[in-house]
Amino acid sequence: MSKSSEYIIQNIFNCYKSQLLKKPMPLKHHKAVDAITSCQSGERGVSAYECDDKRNLTLIGHSCRHRSCPLCAARRRHQWVEE
Repeated sequence: MSKSSEYIIQNIFNCYKSQLLKKPMPLKHHKAVDAITSCQSGERGVSAYECDDKRNLTLIGHSCRHRSCPLCAARRRHQWVEE
């Protein structure tokens, strides 16, 4: 799955988050929706990386590391395949 496809799934969940969380479903599903929608968005905190010349500052949102998250699961899957 390409990086853009993973963000498309996250964007769809973000668009329908309020409707999804209103539906009766197990707590673990609510947690998955929350994890997927907040992954790498900055809601879970950010890490700042700065170049040696201190001209470029990059902020990267923290991952949720939830097994259902397409952003996190894809990274682990690729790592597992490489090993």
